[in-house]
Amino acid sequence: MRAVVAINAFKGSLTSEEAGRAAADGILEADPEARIRVLSLADGGDGTRASLVRSLGGEARESLVTGPLGSPVRAKWAVARFPGDPEPAALIDAADTSGLVLVPPEERNPLRTTTRGLGELILDARKQGIRSFVIGLGGSATNDCGIGMLGALGFDLRTSDGTPAGAFGRDLGSVASIGPGSSAALLTGCRFRAACDVRNPLTGPDGASLVFGPQKGGSPDDLLVMDRQMERFAHLAEKDLGADPASREAPGSGAAGGLGYALRAFLRAELVPGTDLILDAAGFDDAVRDADLLVTGEGRIDRSTAFGKAPAAAATRAKRVNPGVATLAVCGEAAGDVPPEAGIDAVLPVCPGPVPVSLAMDPGAAASNVRRTVREAARLFLAARRQTR
Repeated sequence: MRAVVAINAFKGSLTSEEAGRAAADGILEADPEARIRVLSLADGGDGTRASLVRSLGGEARESLVTGPLGSPVRAKWAVARFPGDPEPAALIDAADTSGLVLVPPEERNPLRTTTRGLGELILDARKQGIRSFVIGLGGSATNDCGIGMLGALGFDLRTSDGTPAGAFGRDLGSVASIGPGSSAALLTGCRFRAACDVRNPLTGPDGASLVFGPQKGGSPDDLLVMDRQMERFAHLAEKDLGADPASREAPGSGAAGGLGYALRAFLRAELVPGTDLILDAAGFDDAVRDADLLVTGEGRIDRSTAFGKAPAAAATRAKRVNPGVATLAVCGEAAGDVPPEAGIDAVLPVCPGPVPVSLAMDPGAAASNVRRTVREAARLFLAARRQTR
C-alpha cells in the first residue's frame, strides 16, 4: 500500500507532526510493507511557519519587537526558499508578534493591542537583505486594521491636528491622513504573500470586527464602532494613496483584525489560502499522484470542514490529482455530516467513546487513539481492496 499522511494539528494535544507520526505507525501495523509519506499540514494560522520549515528546511532567526500590548517580545521567524522562487523568503507567523497567546485572558481587548511588532520584524528582515515574505495571519489578538504595522514600516499616519497617529486599535478612528512616508524606499522590490484560512471581507456583518472581535475581548458596542472606523480608514487609503477599493471585499481582508486588508492594499500582498501554500511546499501533488490512501484530519470535523478547512483542502486536492485515492479524515470529534464537496470518503473519530476532557487532550492518549484508529481503518481498506481484485 502507498499512503500519504497529512494531518492538521489536534489543538491542545497533538502537533501536525505528532499526529502524522502516530497515523503512520498505525498504517505500518496494518501493513508492514506500506510505503508512507508523512507531510506537514496547517491552514495559514499560527503554526504556518513551523509547518513550512518542516517541509522546506531553512534557517531559524529571532527578532526583539513590540508585542501586542506594547511590551517587548522575542519573535521567532525563519528564512527558507520555496521551489522555483529566485530568492529565499522570510517565514513569519503574525501570532508570534501580535498573537492572542501573548495576551492574558483578563487583558484581551482589541482597543489595546497593536500589530506594530510585525512591521518591526519585516523591517529587521529587510535590514538582513530579505525581500520576499510569507506571513501566516491566524491567531492574532489585534483589530487595528494594520496601522501598527504600517507605522513601523514608515507610512505616515496622522491625526486631524497633524500629529502622528497611535499604533493601537483605539487609535484607528483618529487617523485623518495617510502618506507613504519612508515606506517606498524600504519596500521597493519586495514580494508579500499572506496565508490565511478565512475568506472574510474587511467590514460588515462578516468582517474582521464583528466576526473575530468577540474572541479578542471586544465588547459589542466597541466592535460596531471599530467596524465603522475600518470602513472609514479604507476610504481614506483609497483617497490618499489610491488603494484598490476591491481590497475591502477581497476574501481574507478581514483576517487578523484587518491585517489582511493592510497587507493587500498597502503592500500589494497576494492573499493565498494557507493550506494550498503549505501543500505546495510539501510537494503534496507529487506525493498523492500514485497513492492508494490519504489520511488527513484535525481536532474537529463537521459541516464547516468543507469551507476552507485544511483536511477538506487536502482531500479535494488529492481527488483532483488522483481520482482513485481513498481519503480518510481522523478527528477528536465529529459533528454532523460532512458535505461531499469536502472530498472526504470517511470520517473516523479517534476516541472510542465518551472520555474525560483531560484524557482526550492528553498527548500520549491522543497519539495512541490516532494510531489505533488508523490501524483498524487501514486493515479494513486492505481487506476491501483484496475483495475487489
